[in-house]
Amino acid sequence: MSRSSGNFKVVLSIAVALILGCAHGGGARAGFDFSRGTPMEFLEHLRNLGPGRVVTITEPLTNWVRRENVEELVARLDSREPCAAVVQGHSSYLPLESTVGDE
Repeated sequence: MSRSSGNFKVVLSIAVALILGCAHGGGARAGFDFSRGTPMEFLEHLRNLGPGRVVTITEPLTNWVRRENVEELVARLDSREPCAAVVQGHSSYLPLESTVGDE
């Protein structure tokens, strides 16, 4: 498997986590409109909310992360910049802090 293929799978895993764990059915909830915003804009939104905040996602959002988003998302995988955490509504884990790279 090539590095780019491996990176795509990592980002795809992140994207699935974001889609399953971060989407509010495409509407403007948690201060972010998934029907208009991009994954990078969502990460910026999480940064602006800041550490100590938690965004809870309750419904899946399909086809939100696109192939053209992958390179930018991969570039931020190692980011340690603090941001709000994202959790699935049915999760039993509540993080106290998070980073752009984690989200």
